[in-house]
Amino acid sequence: MLDETNKLINSPIKLRVKDHKYILESNPTIVFFSVTNLVEDQFPPFESDKIAKDLVNNVPKYRGYTKISLLQEWINIRDTGTAVHLYKTTFAMAGAVDVDGLSFTRFAD
Repeated sequence: MLDETNKLINSPIKLRVKDHKYILESNPTIVFFSVTNLVEDQFPPFESDKIAKDLVNNVPKYRGYTKISLLQEWINIRDTGTAVHLYKTTFAMAGAVDVDGLSFTRFAD
């Protein structure tokens, strides 16, 4: 079992961003259980429209927002988090990553 685990750890795994799925290149039929899956399984769906409307109407912190602007901010934050995750994963696996034209390379130990 340890050999199989080591093979998996050292195999190329890609993040498919559009649906936040991890794909093992050598065997795409393997299903990975991500943190996103865990959260979705443990909590009820996030009712963004209902919650945004309530926040902008009832919470002083959100007084300057409209429901639409708050929803857009949440989308932007989500997309930024996904991008950071992808950069971190790429850096960890490849030792280098380009972010908005800047190149980062891991130094040898």
